[in-house]
Amino acid sequence: MVDYSTKNAVITGGASGMGFSLAKLLVDGGARVAITGRSQASLDAARNGSAATR
Repeated sequence: MVDYSTKNAVITGGASGMGFSLAKLLVDGGARVAITGRSQASLDAARNGSAATR
């Protein structure tokens, strides 16, 4: 696992799909991550650990 503990990231479209996967990878590596998405419901689902479905 790569150590991202000194990194910060902003990911657009991070509530689902590839953006969600990237955000999860970075968080698992220790990075501080902020995500944006189309709806509050999808962002809440991503924060709880499951990508929102369309």
